Amino acid sequence: MLANCLVIICFNLLMLLPELKMYLLAPSRRILIGLCLYGFQFFMTANLLKTEKSWLTLPFKGKFIIQGIFAFAIVIILSIILVSFLDEDSQFKSDQGQWGSFLMIFVLNSLPGALMEEWLFRYFPVRFVQSESLKLPANVIYISILLLFTLIHIPAYLFQYDSNLSSLGNIFVSGIFLFLIFILTRNVIFTALFHAFGNNPKFIINSDVNWQYFYASVFLVTLAYPLVKEKMAQRAARKQDYT
Repeated sequence: MLANCLVIICFNLLMLLPELKMYLLAPSRRILIGLCLYGFQFFMTANLLKTEKSWLTLPFKGKFIIQGIFAFAIVIILSIILVSFLDEDSQFKSDQGQWGSFLMIFVLNSLPGALMEEWLFRYFPVRFVQSESLKLPANVIYISILLLFTLIHIPAYLFQYDSNLSSLGNIFVSGIFLFLIFILTRNVIFTALFHAFGNNPKFIINSDVNWQYFYASVFLVTLAYPLVKEKMAQRAARKQDYT
């Protein structure tokens, strides 16, 4: 975890050099640079895990990918329904152009970064606590990781996004929300899709309440997720008993 944090901080510190920042963040190179960074983090993490490589691969098995995508698709559909029915002033956007560009950036840039962060700051701490490798209270570890998640965004906000430190409060709150989502769903894919969409959103309806109903939809699907999962497990168990 510390190695990954160091990589992220060092990359964002490069933004202190204006010419290098312009070069690295140019639209024609941004996706490629991002993929190289996330790829390096992935292979570095796999190497550091050594005999525990299953920690890196387990949350990305096919069933978790399908479940996560399906759950997030429900979030999008539900939020569209809520906005269109409950906001009388909402309108579907007449210009739906640039979807190809949005999807390319989302899939190749926003999502890989979110997947790496969600594995690192949500899945890994929970798995680490469950392994009992460190004799510390779980709450101490989770709060420490939440603070670390917030702190490593300082270089990015100061040097890459040219923002101020007060906006880090949003990162802290987002970290809490993302952690709760993962605890309830135990699905890195679903959490990462929400994270990526929050970083790079595109709504198909013009409305002032898009975000409110989107968050409400995430909340509802997150609460329903463990209930549906339990029902499916019970059904599978009954089917196995019959056979």
